[in-house]
Amino acid sequence: MSAKLPTSVTTGVLPLAAMAHGRAGDIERAAFLVSTLDRRWRDGTPFRLIVVSPAADRGAIANALKPTSRIHIDFHAEEEFFTRKDGFRSLPGWWKQQVIKLVVPAVLRVGPYLTFDADVACVRDIDGRTFIRDGRLVSQWYRYHRNGWWAATTRLLARPYDPQALGLDVTPNVLHSDLSAHVLWRLALRLPGIRAPQIRIVPSLVHRAATRQLHLWYEEAQARARAGEIIHEDTWTEYALYTLLAGDQLHRLHAPPGDDMPLLAHTHSIWFPAERDRLSLYTQATRPGAPFVVLQSTCGISLADVEAAVGRLE
Repeated sequence: MSAKLPTSVTTGVLPLAAMAHGRAGDIERAAFLVSTLDRRWRDGTPFRLIVVSPAADRGAIANALKPTSRIHIDFHAEEEFFTRKDGFRSLPGWWKQQVIKLVVPAVLRVGPYLTFDADVACVRDIDGRTFIRDGRLVSQWYRYHRNGWWAATTRLLARPYDPQALGLDVTPNVLHSDLSAHVLWRLALRLPGIRAPQIRIVPSLVHRAATRQLHLWYEEAQARARAGEIIHEDTWTEYALYTLLAGDQLHRLHAPPGDDMPLLAHTHSIWFPAERDRLSLYTQATRPGAPFVVLQSTCGISLADVEAAVGRLE
């Protein structure tokens, strides 16, 4: 595999459901994400946002997320990509989101793409070249030791764990569908009974077998937890798998990793209730230093608070 070097990033992928983490509200937050993208997208080519949801939620989501001249929205049902046999439907919502971010772009062959969650907002102007540097993708990286899932994922893949190594950071980030497809192929080969000739002849087996393997790893971790073993809840993540399984093409298509923050402003993002005071940083004098922020609804931050904070940057 030798993917064509990227020239722009004009596509995004957003997993979305009416209920997330046992609560409603993500559809409204996703609509706000779309509105911020519409205000901040500065390219002559419209941005294509691929929204993937349960078929039952399609109507409500389509009513709330309206395309604009700048933001084109493609709606897809999860059922187009996953079946009852691959284990996808029994995964909790957060795990489904991770699988979607690898499988759907690979199946649709979208090329370079941004990953989104509903609680992301765009706070600085971007265009198709923002995440391209010297013909390669600009992604955001993080040291392994800062997130527990790196130790868990390296253990699953029987890879050495270096706490100072750099791997892809959290959502939002920039990936490439050709590398996601390669990651799925590598995962599929780990499933018992699957051999390389089979999935070369029947490519549709790849993402189904890969999804099944991820589901099995999830089930095994939960079984160990029920037996009393103390495990990190994140036994794998999409970004750890992508970093570790993409192979030599990773550094051919992605700009060299570093400690800079070109996508996500950690200083202004809120993942835990104790970080709520970061809302005070949303001023003209202390603007986020990157195009995106995360303001998680699970921290008790209302959509009105989010809109007010982001509005102060206008």
